[in-house]
Amino acid sequence: MAAAPVLCGIGGAVCFGSEPDVNDAAATIIGTTARNLYDDLEKTGNPGLDRERFISGLISVFNGNQIGDLDNEQAYEALRKIMAPEINRAPAVPDADEAAENAWVANQASLPRTEVLEGGVILQRQTEGSGDYPAAGSTVKVMYTGRLSNGNVFDSTEEPFDLPLNRVIPGLAKAIEQMRYGGTYRVFIPPAMGYGKESVMDLIPGNSALDFTIVILEK
Repeated sequence: MAAAPVLCGIGGAVCFGSEPDVNDAAATIIGTTARNLYDDLEKTGNPGLDRERFISGLISVFNGNQIGDLDNEQAYEALRKIMAPEINRAPAVPDADEAAENAWVANQASLPRTEVLEGGVILQRQTEGSGDYPAAGSTVKVMYTGRLSNGNVFDSTEEPFDLPLNRVIPGLAKAIEQMRYGGTYRVFIPPAMGYGKESVMDLIPGNSALDFTIVILEK
């Protein structure tokens, strides 16, 4: 049994009539929160809800398993979009000119210390690292800045970031596999090896070429 609250009876603190079981108390709070969240989702009219699968998933995650290939951050973002789609709907942005974007990437091959990789990706070795090359599908720790061909920054890290190579766009994965730990590189990615015709929110238009500066940190 749990010990009685130290402040019971002091300063008007509430005191239970008998000592509660900590397991029961914790389960009540967490279970009520989970039930309320499920009820909120049900009110959205989501047709994919299944109470038994929901409960089974809770138990699986509680036991340390990952379900649906989602980590906590990805699951939170997906749930946010499901529950409030109207505030997550991206404004329409005009597509980029695919031919012009491809030409821009190809022109970067004239920069010093560049090489052309699979799919027309251009890799520039600004400062070559001295470590090993990352294995395909591994997770690397990086700092990076992502820009469009016009120089606009669409993403940038403020601290080292763990990047799983099996979850990034093909052009970036191919390029990082050719980098050595400890180096600084620049990568120019044609649309077909990036997000293709898909726009990413209001930050990256469809058919955009991408320009990344990447520091791949030591293991």
